[in-house]
Amino acid sequence: MGVDCDPAPLRVWASNVPDAKAVLTTLGPNCTDLELPPPAPDVHVHLSPPCQAFSRARANSATQPEVQSSLELLRWSVDLVLSRGDFSWSLEEVPVPAVRLLLQEYAKLHPAKVAWAVFDCADFGCPQNRQRLIAGPPAMIRKLQESPVEKRISVREAFERAGLTTPSAFFKNNTTNRDKTACTRSIEECAFTVCAGHGLTWAADREGSTVSVMTARQSAVLQGFPLAWKIPSGSRTGQRSVGTSMLDLSNKSYPCPTHDLPPHSNTHPLLTGNAMSVELS
Repeated sequence: MGVDCDPAPLRVWASNVPDAKAVLTTLGPNCTDLELPPPAPDVHVHLSPPCQAFSRARANSATQPEVQSSLELLRWSVDLVLSRGDFSWSLEEVPVPAVRLLLQEYAKLHPAKVAWAVFDCADFGCPQNRQRLIAGPPAMIRKLQESPVEKRISVREAFERAGLTTPSAFFKNNTTNRDKTACTRSIEECAFTVCAGHGLTWAADREGSTVSVMTARQSAVLQGFPLAWKIPSGSRTGQRSVGTSMLDLSNKSYPCPTHDLPPHSNTHPLLTGNAMSVELS
């Protein structure tokens, strides 16, 4: 089951996972039309509350009401799985101080049920540096922390594995260094974080001379999507859907009290902020 408040990515997600149920609704305290399967050892709930108000890109523009609203939805998400008594669950967010403080509060109140840590997806074999706070049962977080660090995958390797070529030997993001020079990397390195608002840009040299903006399909390669995965048409819509996706950190099973759940990387890609996915093994 996949739940999202935005019909566009939800419909594309449903076309990629035809055996799953897609539910269009807005999650939160006023959500009364969502029927989830009852908690069971073979049910995993993944929550992805919106991060826009917390992101660095909006650090100077997000209003206090927007931040508080996002924190309330984050609190609602954790309260949901605790009140349901779910055996296996996970939540991902950007690791900003406000989010860390809230999760610290829950971990202190419920030490046997809630734990969290910050992970870089590059350590799990993803071709980009993407730090995310992951919360869940202590056994799941401990298993992720105990996972061996994978070999770093470069942009070149990721594209070669997908059967694609890179347009140039360098790329950049839309920020600058302190000396006002472009933030560039070689394709022999991991990518910068893929964002929803703007794709990374291919560069001709270390100085950052622009070649072209990465397409949504190219961004999808850096997010770990197979080429067969459908993405929305239109560069803006496609980039937004790819950039807000949740990466499966390990491609390994998440533990629950009775047995290990299968990998659920095919349940939550292309679900945007304010999203949820539920998997039954």
